[in-house]
Amino acid sequence: MIEEAIETLKEKPLIVYNWSPDGLLASIITLAYATHTREYRIIAVDAWKPTIDLLEKIAIDSRETKSVALLGVGWSGSDIDLLASMVLAPVVVVDNAWNLIPPRRPNVIYYNPSPKGDRMGSWPSVASLVSIGLDHPHPFLTAASIVSVMGETARSNRLYQSLMAMAGLDHNSDYDLAWNCAMQAYGITSMGDPVIHGEVARSLVEADKDPCKAMLKDALLTSFRGMAEASLEDTVRNASIDEESDVVIVNAVGEGRHEYYLSRLFGLQFRDKIVLTAYSDQLSGRFTACAWHVSGKKPLASLLPYMKGKGYEVYGSYHGIVNYLCFRKEATPAEHVEDFLKAIDKVWNA
Repeated sequence: MIEEAIETLKEKPLIVYNWSPDGLLASIITLAYATHTREYRIIAVDAWKPTIDLLEKIAIDSRETKSVALLGVGWSGSDIDLLASMVLAPVVVVDNAWNLIPPRRPNVIYYNPSPKGDRMGSWPSVASLVSIGLDHPHPFLTAASIVSVMGETARSNRLYQSLMAMAGLDHNSDYDLAWNCAMQAYGITSMGDPVIHGEVARSLVEADKDPCKAMLKDALLTSFRGMAEASLEDTVRNASIDEESDVVIVNAVGEGRHEYYLSRLFGLQFRDKIVLTAYSDQLSGRFTACAWHVSGKKPLASLLPYMKGKGYEVYGSYHGIVNYLCFRKEATPAEHVEDFLKAIDKVWNA
């Protein structure tokens, strides 16, 4: 359990986190826990299947640290075991991605409750798992992380409601405060680069006892947010939607890492269907498809083994109303859609 790792994270950790609003907020909470020493390293990653070069970089950086924390990276057990074989320090993993096979090496402390199922929405964000596990609460920051994952549906999430109450706020009337904090994180994760991203986490936690207040005052984050919101609006306006079958297909082209937010937006628009958003990011040149299904009796993440077998990097989660699966590889948009529809036919409908 993550409780076993508390002492190792207090002194000189290397924090590796998923390049997303939730990952950024989770890293800030962890850094706030560790910064009494001011000795730590931080890496933002954007790969659901790490390359050998990335693992080697982490291993090299870990030589000067007491532990390695992987926050929401979504890596498979075999990838984590490979990293653990390359480092001497304990590897602490906190995740809510749907990974069926956990790591097995003795120097890995693995905390990921999601494969057990989470219909009650008890761990909707990685930041919430970190905050609870470290017993280092940041109620409002953690509430903002839930909003970054769930959007408007967070209002009905009981953990979000309790966190807002702990912060002295109302989960409905003060929702916009949490949304603004989440969107400040979204701007940098959508439009920024890894170097800037890591330094933002460092500066925010060291600048202010209230990281959300620091985020809202940060001119760089505000600038990135403006660019991200304008780009997202254009992308939504120009998207094409095919809703003739049981699976709604959305094709979109934009600038920035919008795949998850687009998937959520269109997924909530067509609540009675599975929605597949095929998105091409012109900034990175990367194509990603994300499927979304509101609730339902089984998770889209059940398609994960099939899609991995087709050679895709895959990331999926299922907790409460949030039910999604994202996947990508070097293939055309049409191939992404075709492989997903085959997965629906062979696995979902079987």
